[in-house]
Amino acid sequence: MKGAQFRYADTCDIAHIESGECISCLVMNNTSLFSIALGITLLMESTCFFALFGKKPVFFIGICLLTIHLGIYLILDIILWAVAVPVLIFTVNPIYIIYIQNRLNSIEKYLIEIAGFINSHSIIT
Repeated sequence: MKGAQFRYADTCDIAHIESGECISCLVMNNTSLFSIALGITLLMESTCFFALFGKKPVFFIGICLLTIHLGIYLILDIILWAVAVPVLIFTVNPIYIIYIQNRLNSIEKYLIEIAGFINSHSIIT
């Protein structure tokens, strides 16, 4: 594997070459398993379109995409920062969190105003 070759070139440790060969053998001996995993991965990545229609599927799809890329990193020892960071932002969705925070703050201010109005117009003194 390419990552193992690069690590071998950096450290001159033969263990990296052996690790790459083990991963290659794993992929070659389990082609049906990797074909199923590839199909599931393509299905999950194609469902990102449904995230446009609601906020509930966004979190689930984001967690699934993070899991896919975590699996790629753990099994094949490949990290794709250009993909992992946008998936993390897609999952967390900081703009929606800011919107919810502002919404909760406005609800809290409204409740404080109602409580103040009730206290100022209370019959019991």
